[in-house]
Amino acid sequence: MNPRTTVYLLVALIVVGVGFFMLYPNEPLPPTTTGIEKAMFSRVEFDPEGLHTVHVKWSDGRDATIERDADGNWMQAQPVRFPLHRMKMELGVAVTAATLMYTDRFKEGDAGKPTLKETGLDQPEVVITFTGDFHELDEDKKKLIKKTPYEQKIAIGKTTIGGRGYVRVNDSDDIYVVNRDLHDVLLRDAIQEWRIKQLIAPTEAQAQRISLNVEGESFALRKESGDEWVLEPPHDGRVNPLVIKALMQALSQVTIARFEDEDPKNMALFGLDEPRIEFVIETPQSQMSIKKRTLRIGAPADAKNLSYYATWSQEESENRVVFTILKNARIKFMLKVNELRDPRISLARPKDVLDVKVQRGDGTKYALEKSATEGWTFAKNVSAPKYQPDGTAVGRLVEALTQPLAFQYHPNADRDADPLAIVQVSTGPTKEETLKVMPKPDDLIVAGGEKVYMVLRNDETTGYLVRQEELAPLFEPMIKLRDREVLTLDPKKFSRIAIKRWDGLNYLFQGRRRPGDDHPTNWILAGHDELEANALAQLMGALSKVRCDTWLEGPATIGDRAIDIEITFSDMAPVKMTVDTETGHANFAGLEHGIVMPRPFVNLIASEFRYRSVLPISNQDIETVTVKVEDAKSLTIQRDDVGRFNAIGPDGQPVPGIKLNFAVAAKLYDALAPLRVIRYIDPLEVDEKDAMLTITVKTKSLKTHVAYIGFNDDPKVGKVSDLWFRISDETAVQLFSDSTKAQGRPR
Repeated sequence: MNPRTTVYLLVALIVVGVGFFMLYPNEPLPPTTTGIEKAMFSRVEFDPEGLHTVHVKWSDGRDATIERDADGNWMQAQPVRFPLHRMKMELGVAVTAATLMYTDRFKEGDAGKPTLKETGLDQPEVVITFTGDFHELDEDKKKLIKKTPYEQKIAIGKTTIGGRGYVRVNDSDDIYVVNRDLHDVLLRDAIQEWRIKQLIAPTEAQAQRISLNVEGESFALRKESGDEWVLEPPHDGRVNPLVIKALMQALSQVTIARFEDEDPKNMALFGLDEPRIEFVIETPQSQMSIKKRTLRIGAPADAKNLSYYATWSQEESENRVVFTILKNARIKFMLKVNELRDPRISLARPKDVLDVKVQRGDGTKYALEKSATEGWTFAKNVSAPKYQPDGTAVGRLVEALTQPLAFQYHPNADRDADPLAIVQVSTGPTKEETLKVMPKPDDLIVAGGEKVYMVLRNDETTGYLVRQEELAPLFEPMIKLRDREVLTLDPKKFSRIAIKRWDGLNYLFQGRRRPGDDHPTNWILAGHDELEANALAQLMGALSKVRCDTWLEGPATIGDRAIDIEITFSDMAPVKMTVDTETGHANFAGLEHGIVMPRPFVNLIASEFRYRSVLPISNQDIETVTVKVEDAKSLTIQRDDVGRFNAIGPDGQPVPGIKLNFAVAAKLYDALAPLRVIRYIDPLEVDEKDAMLTITVKTKSLKTHVAYIGFNDDPKVGKVSDLWFRISDETAVQLFSDSTKAQGRPR
């Protein structure tokens, strides 16, 4: 190092030293220490785990007594009561004090050591006293051998330049130089900083009773068994467990925005002399050492009502530590009594129901039971019908008995009125509910004037009002529960199917056996060379397993648009049915009850079974297509060998100057090959030249087909040769739209 550098470093050191003493003129000089840290206390002398009381006295006159309860929670006990943050007390205060390390120990007057005044211990900033017990356990750490009480009082003096501080212990003359962690905790934080900012509340399982007063309306809730809560008199009825859960969650999420006052003389200044909301939660003494907790919410704390004054008490004494909470926390406790009620008419879940017994006022009586192997069956000992129940229909009944939610309540209802039905719902041998379905009381006004039933559960006195349509399955005829599988037939044994339509159109399908076949495999449509094979296959599939939508109380009423079907078999009597194509109502020969058939079944039996391709040509066989839309000029389209579409003139050559729309022309070809119809109809007395669209198709096999589409302003009526028919909406739109668009545009 050269001389110039040495001079610069000395000057810098002097400047730093002078600056330090200017900034910290009153800080004592660091004492001469050994540099070796020693523990201030042994485990026996100060065991943080056995600590139960802390007393803190600050030099400005403030003091606080802190206690730990049997659950390990810390509470400021004096001069006011308020729960403290467990981690801040145990790690921030107790462990910090118990693990103090000192690097020097001296007495006042020792040579080279600061005076008592210089250490600040003549008038300590803080004096903190810890009282507890050291618990000596056996080798397995399970059995208590000895309990040794201890008390340690620590006086906190000044801090030093080197990150240390002075303390005295138990009024001893000895002065210790320690790490300054405890100084920082006690001199930096007020007692408010140790307090919890989020309320410590019992869990839903621990809660036993809750009372709530909201703007003068009071009600109390009590847990009876498990998670079932009820309202206490003068109110009655079950409490919604979801509301309990929400209330407990709301309480545990209340966050203190700021501490406002300590033990004010006039609580009315904060609206807490008569709180606008008071929420009290109680727990059994066996569950927690603190049996009762109370949240009181008073007046708004600001002009915009964004925060409110509140207190949090434990046990019977009133807590006078005033703090503020936000508006959103307060809203969650603003409840009316009906908002607390459980709206379920039954506590059973549909999937858990095993037995249902129904006794209606009209004399209908039946019982259903469910097994793992057979599913739902009628109980044999309670007016069991001859048929079996339908699982879906029973499911609807069970849901109607368990799923409805009350939208209005009738406390202290008359239980002696004649019920419309009495239902027993069971989910196990000892888990049975009885539901009495009553008419609406005459003196009860229902919101919206809706038609309702009143339901009473077990011995409860609160009536639950539900809309009548929600309980409709309970009052349907018993036949509605019947198994919806009407017939199961073997299509291999069909020998003939006869269909007679209301409009005089009849179909007769006959099965023929091929050599070596046991059953008919070759079906023909009498009077026709071809039939619609796919439609016949769907018909036979539908007839092989006939399933209705529902049963009717008696025979079905059949209207004018009916279809009769007769199926003949090789080894059994024929099956006959009549179906009303408008209502779906049907009668089967031999069945006393009519049925309602699914709409797809009705549409299927009303289908066109004749071969529905009126232009039996392939796309690739088309040579040209000529379209003429009413009075417009005709246009002939031809597809060349490379797949391009061209407008062709009378000479058979492409017309120069016209470019066709490729996509439209291609779709037109697809619609025509083959042209499929929905149904054949009787001939119309109209002239072919009056057709809205005329399409002429010439094939490569030198055949010409002409299709006339649209007559009498109906674009879905058509004619090919001597066949009259109707096409679908989709086909009509495609033919007219594509024929118009295919006119092309100039090049």
